[in-house]
Amino acid sequence: MTNPGGHAATLAGGYTFTAPDSFDPNGDWIAHADGSNHYLTDMRFTIRNGALISLSCGREMAPVTTPITLAVQSGGFSFSGRDGLSMSGRLDSMTTSEGKVTAPGCGDGLWWADKSVRF
Repeated sequence: MTNPGGHAATLAGGYTFTAPDSFDPNGDWIAHADGSNHYLTDMRFTIRNGALISLSCGREMAPVTTPITLAVQSGGFSFSGRDGLSMSGRLDSMTTSEGKVTAPGCGDGLWWADKSVRF
């Protein structure tokens, strides 16, 4: 950090700013939907090669019959399908995101997610 007088300092163990465009949306996401109900609905979605390939809320599978290309800009993404399926989100970090979805079983549609880590 540099103060207005030009003196710089670095804090060991401090946070580092990372541009949102550097976050990768691809992967398996484990989410929680229905914000007005304390996010009690399990939600999962998968993004591969910049396209949404699966989405489920609770026991309902959303109709993702062909991959839906996501427009990702400045850490945000969105799509809206002709069948009423829609999703928007913001990548908060390399492993977290949040947003809104219109799909069967998602309640009010507000969600937050963690990217699944596979070993």
